[in-house]
Amino acid sequence: MRFMFFRDLHGSTRLCSVLVTNREVTPIGLSWDFIQIVGIGLLIGTAVGLAASQLTKQVDEPMIEITITTIAAYGSFLVAEQLHYSGVIATVTAGMLCGNYGVSIGMSPSTRIAIESFWEYIAFALNSIVFLLIGFEVNLESLLDSWQEILVAYFVVTGARAFVIYAVSFLLRHTRERIPWAWSVILTWGGLRGALPMVLALSLAPNFPHRDRIVTMAFGVIIISILVHGLTMSPLLKWLGIVRGHEERMEYELTRGRLQADHAALAEIDHMANVYFTRKDVISNLRKEYEQKVDRDSSALEEMDIEKENIKVEESKWAARHLLLVEKNEVIDAFHHGVISHIVYKELISDLDRRLLDLESRKQA
Repeated sequence: MRFMFFRDLHGSTRLCSVLVTNREVTPIGLSWDFIQIVGIGLLIGTAVGLAASQLTKQVDEPMIEITITTIAAYGSFLVAEQLHYSGVIATVTAGMLCGNYGVSIGMSPSTRIAIESFWEYIAFALNSIVFLLIGFEVNLESLLDSWQEILVAYFVVTGARAFVIYAVSFLLRHTRERIPWAWSVILTWGGLRGALPMVLALSLAPNFPHRDRIVTMAFGVIIISILVHGLTMSPLLKWLGIVRGHEERMEYELTRGRLQADHAALAEIDHMANVYFTRKDVISNLRKEYEQKVDRDSSALEEMDIEKENIKVEESKWAARHLLLVEKNEVIDAFHHGVISHIVYKELISDLDRRLLDLESRKQA
């Protein structure tokens, strides 16, 4: 028995056993090979991730630290591939270490924001490329011809996901981490398939048996999950009672938006009177009209029966974030006009970014 390794679009290593001797292939032997490939890939990723985290600790420059994380991601893959172990596991492990341990010991808030924005864009760009490749690879006629296999694959995938989720829910039913039944339904139905399954299918070697059929089935399952699950998720959330008061919340936001627009119009009326010297009778009529609108919308806002405590918390966080962004823009403007030095600018921006991250953490919690 020997093994052939095929490199996929993400640089992952596919293990395909090819029987070239008369020796029997045993489950134990295959399991041991799998453990070696994944386990050593894990160790390689850990070593690279720890090394990258220590490097980021020595510098405080976002561009350099972004470069270090990029080298760690692709470098861990290359090392694992050269040694014939799992490049994907190595890359994932290195990324988890850099994104958790590395952030905590060696990245300033400003660097963390820059790195998160960079990798978020990279993920978006790669997803777009994958779906572009889908258009090149999948044939519509073969998609229609394989509808039976696609349906079977869809039900198998969805059933397997449901089995795992409900099994975990059952095991956690008497613990603090128990999952409500309605949430288990949503977790099952929310398993949208997308770029990753398609990447794994496209990663198969061109001469792999039934490669075109596998690619077609993967794409078919993706279409079904995105269209069926995606379009029915909102009604399902409402039916299960997980999302309540959506209509009332929309009406609240509409009324608040009208009120904000009314006040903006009143401020502009004063501007028209003092700057553009609009006729006093016109100004008077307009001011009276908009003051009536403000009174009407203010009364409607107060009379709405909605969870005011939750709205108060959300608005407090929004207001705090808005003011922090105002502070940040003012610091940037002061630096550009030479009012403060570069050292002071970096200190102030770092403090504001830290406060923004703390606020976002509280919001997610």
